[in-house]
Amino acid sequence: MDIEFLNNIQSRLDTYYETDLSSEEEDFKINFAIKNDLCNFIIQASNELEKGLIDDSEYNFFVNSALNVLANNTGCKEDLIIYDKIISRLVRGGHLSKDAFKGVLKESAVSRWL
Repeated sequence: MDIEFLNNIQSRLDTYYETDLSSEEEDFKINFAIKNDLCNFIIQASNELEKGLIDDSEYNFFVNSALNVLANNTGCKEDLIIYDKIISRLVRGGHLSKDAFKGVLKESAVSRWL
């Protein structure tokens, strides 16, 4: 687990936002792929906690940091679709509580519509 990974995700998102893509399908695919890496990061943190490779405070730090990146990059309908797919996978897999994901939405740009 490494915070540099999250910095890399944010850099990839920044590059994605600055890129003019040829189609909506390509746009969605790239956006989803980058944010899905956040999902995989949270799953990895959960697995490492379960194996005793990281402690509770490290786990909370990594997961909260990843969720903050997700919240800061959720601001439109497409982002909400991706958000729902990612959070649903995390909750179904037991890697994230429902309370934790509700906090993400409150911190996102879409909270004004909720």
